Amino acid sequence: MIFLKPEYLYLMLPPTILLFYLMITKKDPLEGYFDPKILEKLRFDNDALGRMGRNLLLFASLVMMIVALARPVIAQKDIQTKQRRINLLIALDISDSMRARDRYPDRLQFAKKRINALIDALPEADIALIAFGSGAYLVSPLSEDQSSVKYLLENLSTQSLSAKGTDVMLALQKGDEVLPKGVHRNLLLVTDGGEERDFSEQIAYAKDHNETIFIYGIGSQKGAPIYKEGNKAVRDKAGNIVITRLNRAIETLAVQTGGAFIQAHYKDHSVELLSREIRNKADYHLQQKKALKHYKELFYYPLGLALLLMLFAFHSIPKRKALVWVLILVGVVQGDLKASNLSFVEKYRAQKAYEKGDYKEALRHFQALALALKSDASFYDLANAYYKIGKYKKAIKIYNDIHSDKPMLVYKKYFNIGNCYFRLGNYEKALEAYLQAQKFHNEPDLEHNIELTKKRLKKQKKQSKQEKKPKNKNKQKQKQEPQNSSKQRQKQQQKKPAKPKKSQKSLSPKEKRLWENYLKKSRPKTKPIALKRTNKRREDEHPW
Repeated sequence: MIFLKPEYLYLMLPPTILLFYLMITKKDPLEGYFDPKILEKLRFDNDALGRMGRNLLLFASLVMMIVALARPVIAQKDIQTKQRRINLLIALDISDSMRARDRYPDRLQFAKKRINALIDALPEADIALIAFGSGAYLVSPLSEDQSSVKYLLENLSTQSLSAKGTDVMLALQKGDEVLPKGVHRNLLLVTDGGEERDFSEQIAYAKDHNETIFIYGIGSQKGAPIYKEGNKAVRDKAGNIVITRLNRAIETLAVQTGGAFIQAHYKDHSVELLSREIRNKADYHLQQKKALKHYKELFYYPLGLALLLMLFAFHSIPKRKALVWVLILVGVVQGDLKASNLSFVEKYRAQKAYEKGDYKEALRHFQALALALKSDASFYDLANAYYKIGKYKKAIKIYNDIHSDKPMLVYKKYFNIGNCYFRLGNYEKALEAYLQAQKFHNEPDLEHNIELTKKRLKKQKKQSKQEKKPKNKNKQKQKQEPQNSSKQRQKQQQKKPAKPKKSQKSLSPKEKRLWENYLKKSRPKTKPIALKRTNKRREDEHPW
């Protein structure tokens, strides 16, 4: 056992010992007025500890507190580890064409979200970040601190940096400056490709400087207009709206330098594919790193003992009741331990039932756990159980009762609220919940659900309009149809045979033939159209 803060022992123990000496040597003030024999007869002493015992307990309590402050631990052995690291430069295109809106909300913001997801998928990478267009700008040097790189990326203001044109050569040259020399360089270009068709010069430069180029294509083949301030589309000299498309010619730059080209879509796993390609094709370097020391903390043992001793030191305990109080204290501690054990057992049983698919059994255990703990996590698990058994309204009510300051728990809460509303067919509230979840976190599953909900909402509105239109048409036809004259009514009555009255019990043979002919004429001439079945993907039917 060692102490991580031994200075507390050196600085605080000596004055504590001096204080204890003064406490035990100080005389009782009454001894100056009364003879010790008379004072002993006058004093009624029913304290089980006595003055000396109380001082000893107080001194022991102070000593235990000082030991706890010195932080006693059991040290673990240092382990030398060799880690495989990747040096990766991410170059983000910030040209005007990245403001096109064929990716939501535009190509640039879409690219930022995907870069964040890629950094999370590559924890072994040292990341450097640059922004390029007609010029190249360093945003973050090569660093192991991925959270700092993500922060700089999110707060990158492109209003003062964006420029016309995409110069890929500048990004390659900047990568040669930023990445360490003497090792192979890995560059990821997040771009729509610009307008160049021949990349032979860039390919030759990358090969000469040992650069492997990975390209993450942002944009679509259909293309989209470029919008600037005031939501005005950019036009050429002839006044036509400029349409920018993904330049697939840049794929040759990635292929011929040993990298990979991957196009980004909404509902895909392009980030996973890209991280896999980088791991398989990028060059690693070994970095010998000393692992952090692990300690087993022991401070809570002396601290707990100090509090217990202080409790006895500051309270007067009668002699007859001293043993009773000790037994009560031990019982309370055992009761707390039993309660914690019961909570652990309930949680274990609930998780096992949930994993097996027995959601009703899991619901029963989660209810008991929520009543015992009353924590946000326990209510979240309870709401998930209600969701699994199909009680979506009950699940929404419990989700809404969760008020946590943890971003990921809030994100999951709103994500699942959106799923509940989607199952109930309330697509408007489902979309509101998904957009609220997007404020705290974003991932491909959420983007898929947002797009799917928008499609269902649009389809629902279209169906409601179609249901209203036939009623109005029928009313207009009834108004436009002229009233038949009395002669025409007589002709129609002569053509149609008279319907038999309900009171008639039997019909003559002639009336039966007329009635059958009338039924034949009134039968529908067309058969119902058979419903066509389309094999849709499962992911398009329900939210993830």
